[in-house]
Amino acid sequence: MPSWNRQFSSRSWFRPLALLIAASGSVCAAPAADDVAAGLHWRLVGPFRGGFAPMAVGVPSQPDTYYFGAAGGGVWKTEDSGQTWAPIANALPAPAVEAIAVAPSDPNVLYAGTGLVEARYDVPAGAGVYKSTDGGKSWSAAGLAATRHIGQILIDPKRADTLLVGALGHYFGPNAERGVFRSEDGGKTWQQTLKIDAATGVVDLAADPEHPETVYAAAWQVRNYPWLSYFQPNGGPGSGVYKSTDGGRSWKRLAGTGWPQGDLGRIGLAAAGGNRVYAVIKATPGSGNVPHAVAKNSGGLYRSDDGGASWQRVNGASWLQSDYFARIAVDPKNRERVYATGQSIRVSNDGGANWQNLTSVPEVASPVEHAGAHRGALTLHYRARTAADGCAMRVVYTAIPAR
Repeated sequence: MPSWNRQFSSRSWFRPLALLIAASGSVCAAPAADDVAAGLHWRLVGPFRGGFAPMAVGVPSQPDTYYFGAAGGGVWKTEDSGQTWAPIANALPAPAVEAIAVAPSDPNVLYAGTGLVEARYDVPAGAGVYKSTDGGKSWSAAGLAATRHIGQILIDPKRADTLLVGALGHYFGPNAERGVFRSEDGGKTWQQTLKIDAATGVVDLAADPEHPETVYAAAWQVRNYPWLSYFQPNGGPGSGVYKSTDGGRSWKRLAGTGWPQGDLGRIGLAAAGGNRVYAVIKATPGSGNVPHAVAKNSGGLYRSDDGGASWQRVNGASWLQSDYFARIAVDPKNRERVYATGQSIRVSNDGGANWQNLTSVPEVASPVEHAGAHRGALTLHYRARTAADGCAMRVVYTAIPAR
């Protein structure tokens, strides 16, 4: 059976989030939460012409190597921890890159999913999945062009040619090419293993680090209209969470005690050990400025400790709920520590009940400028990378040496 783990160490591969937790090799002792916040500082490392960056990933075996996907600038790469960046995918027919994944078993193998999933009236569509086998020097088409908007990619940590793709589908109309797709030959052929309906796609995927064949998928029923973008609900009855226990071959919809009722918006996922699953749910005051949830206070961060059989709402803060960010990540060494990004980067050390700002970056966190950190990469070397509006940022834990 395939193992779908996001590797932070040898057991779990990094999770693209709204804050993505990634591995860089050696493990350091975790500092106290107060020390973490006090020891951080940001500095701008560019580049300045990539557009906003929805995705950043690192290479566990190469701690200075990172990639980010730009909203209109393709894929960028640094091999010196952000001191210099180079565009490596200018030849792609679709410059909007939402999802990037590096194969844990072979860091030269990359997959890029094109087309953004942020709720915008001008959201650009993509042309499917692209693959590189030489660290981004060259790319080839790997199918799924009709999916148009790809939210997430998971690669089997032992087999670089086996992967799952979460596809949102056509953003401005119905189509069948949405849901979860699985390939065992590097994208030459695909099987649609989760097909919900012509209006509902998949925007996020998460794997259980202890049982990597267990995968969770966040479904999102969304339809946009260029002339009514902010006045239509970005949600519906199709939105929800699905679970697979066979590496993404088959799926079952989750509900369980405590799961919010009514039409839901975008959902972001993170999985931890001990059958814990986090889901950040947009449900209030309503996607697209239109109320649509049964209960006005049903959105926020939900947590399950039994693999999705039951849920509890641990935090209902409005900043957690978004059709635009909706990404979270959990520290694979401490399932109580959760990270989230939006207009700032926040951390919780008690399973999501309470949060504190990890840092604030005026260049990317200004609500006036409609900016924010989309996703990032936090390594056990105590380096952090986050993708953001306008540029890529780097934060270094100065109190702990990186190597």
